[in-house]
Amino acid sequence: MLNESISKLIQYGIETGLLPECEKIYATNLLLDLFCEESYVEPEQTKGACGSGKRTGRFIR
Repeated sequence: MLNESISKLIQYGIETGLLPECEKIYATNLLLDLFCEESYVEPEQTKGACGSGKRTGRFIR
């Protein structure tokens, strides 16, 4: 649920021009750190064709 909210917030920022596309990963990492999240799984809408989410360590790179 939190991963989906972070993804939606980041996408909103990009679409409205508040966040440049090149800052997507940085902003995601800041939000993960803010909420003390240890990992990040991309939500359904950004998953690949095989349906598996991208699971990373503490931060995405």
